Amino acid sequence: MEKTFLTDFDLTKILNIPNKNSHVYTNVCMDSRKVEKGSLFIAIDNGYRFIDDAIQNGALGIITEVSHLEFSGISIYQVTSSLEALKNIAIFQRHRSHGHIIGITGSCGKTTTKELIRHVFSHQDHRVVASPASYNNHIGVPFSVAQLHSTTSVGIFEMGMNHPGEMAPLSHIVKPTIALITNIASAHIGHFKNIQAIAKEKIHIIDGMNPSDHLILNRDDDCFDLLQNTAHQQGIQHIYTVGYHHDSSIRLLSYDGGHVSLDILGRRVEFVMQSAIGHHLSYLSAFVLLTGLLCGYSVDTMLTSMIHFKPVDGRGREHQVKFYGKNIHLIDESYNANPLSMHNALINFKMSKKPWKRRIVVLGDMRELGEYADAAHHSMIQQAKDLEFDEIFYVGSYCQGFKDRALSFETMTDLEMSLSKHIQNNDAVMVKASRGSGLYKLVDNILSQSSVS
Repeated sequence: MEKTFLTDFDLTKILNIPNKNSHVYTNVCMDSRKVEKGSLFIAIDNGYRFIDDAIQNGALGIITEVSHLEFSGISIYQVTSSLEALKNIAIFQRHRSHGHIIGITGSCGKTTTKELIRHVFSHQDHRVVASPASYNNHIGVPFSVAQLHSTTSVGIFEMGMNHPGEMAPLSHIVKPTIALITNIASAHIGHFKNIQAIAKEKIHIIDGMNPSDHLILNRDDDCFDLLQNTAHQQGIQHIYTVGYHHDSSIRLLSYDGGHVSLDILGRRVEFVMQSAIGHHLSYLSAFVLLTGLLCGYSVDTMLTSMIHFKPVDGRGREHQVKFYGKNIHLIDESYNANPLSMHNALINFKMSKKPWKRRIVVLGDMRELGEYADAAHHSMIQQAKDLEFDEIFYVGSYCQGFKDRALSFETMTDLEMSLSKHIQNNDAVMVKASRGSGLYKLVDNILSQSSVS
């Protein structure tokens, strides 16, 4: 990827703050540890405490809310709000970028879809910019968009929300030319009245789009009609779909243990996702292929790289590890969880045709479910029991109520100790929970004591 370029001349216009220097900046940073020679460091929140570190690491410019700072040769932009300054930089960079701009939202699969698109497109073109990690909120989105430049061919941005009113401002920053809504489910439903309210918030991804831009929807989603009708009412002219429904633009024909079969414009296409499991990947691969077609890539070229995709850490990444002397297969789903993603993960793990000795699930809490939390967690444990996994472990706030259906623990230490006693060679262990539950620490512990492959 080419270096992001910004200059003091640009910043003077963007921030309306005069500056006599003429630095050319190679990137925009919020983390002083990632600053390199030529960076522009934006001190968000308590970032002002790390300005000295940023300069020591090579920053040539600083945006801060702290006044009366002076460093020889360093451009200092003192602003009322560093976050607003970041947004203005993002808007400036977006305005002068003329490539395909892809915005991705949905209740499940945003990060994996973004990473899959990045993986596939980057094999065709080095001028691809994408959100780092899961930078999908009111800070992460403008930071990601700020990395654009005039020669970017494709920008890929994950856009999340967990409260009403959050999506529209992100859309006006990203201004997608292609928007994807992977699905609608009960993630963050504790902050919404119902599923339909979540859908009504997600569809605001189109607010920053032009009528001639493109929207891709999940044809099989229960909220499809609501999403499509809203888009039509707002004048979006080009709406495409993926799904098993016979009207889908790209139709899913079958998924069997990693073998995916699709109908693409009347052509049957079959391929195998070699390093990933999960029926949801058939949907995500269809989203990626349709997006690629809109960007001018060929199906055959995309498939060549798609089949080698590996999920990112915490979102289905698989590891061969040694745990308390036993060789096991670890599936790391510890970054996030909601009822739909939990349901899918349990089904995918159970239905995988890989030759593991036993299948063990380690589950934790799903966050931000509000009044639906009790029912959702009991449904989770009951589904795991009904699927007849060899062992079910649970750690979290519902441990007392689950003791009849799972090995339940209040602390991570007790969970790990019990797991170490039950594990056998060639077992497969899937760890799934919301990151706020802390279950990712178990994954970190397992990986830290093993040589990972």
